[in-house]
Amino acid sequence: MSMMTRHLDGFVPSSLLLQMARRNQSMAQVLIKSLANTNSLWQGSGARTSQIFRFVGAASSGDRFMYDAQNGTTRPGKLVRKEGEANVSDAVVNDGYDHHGTIRDYYLKVHGRNSIDANGMALKGIVHYDQDYDNAFWDGEYMTYGDGDHTLFATFMLLNIAAHEMTHGVTEYAVPGGVEYWGQPGAINEHLSDVGGANVESWNLNLSASQYHFLVGKGIWVPSNDPSETLLALRSMRNPGSAYNSKRIGKDRQPGHMKDYVKTSSDNGGVHTNSGIPNHAYALVCDGIEAAKLGNDWASTIGVADKIWYAARPNIGNKPSFAQLAYWTLQACAVVPESEEKLRAIVSKAWSDVGVTPSKTAADTLTPGPSGDDVVIDEPAA
Repeated sequence: MSMMTRHLDGFVPSSLLLQMARRNQSMAQVLIKSLANTNSLWQGSGARTSQIFRFVGAASSGDRFMYDAQNGTTRPGKLVRKEGEANVSDAVVNDGYDHHGTIRDYYLKVHGRNSIDANGMALKGIVHYDQDYDNAFWDGEYMTYGDGDHTLFATFMLLNIAAHEMTHGVTEYAVPGGVEYWGQPGAINEHLSDVGGANVESWNLNLSASQYHFLVGKGIWVPSNDPSETLLALRSMRNPGSAYNSKRIGKDRQPGHMKDYVKTSSDNGGVHTNSGIPNHAYALVCDGIEAAKLGNDWASTIGVADKIWYAARPNIGNKPSFAQLAYWTLQACAVVPESEEKLRAIVSKAWSDVGVTPSKTAADTLTPGPSGDDVVIDEPAA
């Protein structure tokens, strides 16, 4: 499988599903089936070969089309709601329709971008995929949502999840040739999607940096009755490594600093793990803007960081390192000329605080090559 493949997993990494299957024998079959179905769908997806999809005759304005797989595995299923139609009786269909509209509105109103591809791509969603399917993913054409098993995973129909996944598409179109899905480039790919999810959600809620939680996938877990367990989200951008700590799931081991960088060939070279480092930098920038009293609402705090990261993305190339992303975000501070110098200081400090030195040319030298073993070594919950 090519390392240039944009997105090999669903929202929940295969490595985490495997880890959870080992910890939850009664749920192992459901978790492994979810993992296998995701992999099978990817093998047959045109997104793997960078084909560009269009909904013929209706793609000029990002129209929405929602399908119901009716808990089967044949996609897309039955068309149950399309652009301009009223609510249906299924709340999941309506939520997906609304989430896709929010994502479309965000990219258009904030960045002047006409849908995911900047050319009015139709936003097509599939709900109720399979039975107890524990994932959600964007494959280049459809956003597909499982219902979750309701024992471990509560739901995948969350705005943050939809925006994260569909932002993978934005990155694919914004960076010619896409961003390699391995090591630091792959972690940046995941980071940009986490940023996209946070930006869309906080924009929709109109929250400033200090008001927003910066949790990726908040609401995804079924709550625990054990008060010693932590189940906040799948990832935490502000405090990497603190999103979950549970006997059922394991311990969140995302690093927030380069000194804790995980050198692994698992998880495509740690793409879902080491993304915690640039995630942390982004949250620090958002918080730093507000702390410097440059703003106190979404547009003047998170919205400013959003402009910088959005402007930096097309310049990063196919194999960016964290150092190169840092360099391009510093250059992109020029998109806010009235505060450029202050913003450069805030962005520079944020990268320094996570142990990254900006460089236009420094490559990723920390990630080992593929080993053929994509299973994370599990550790007991602390």
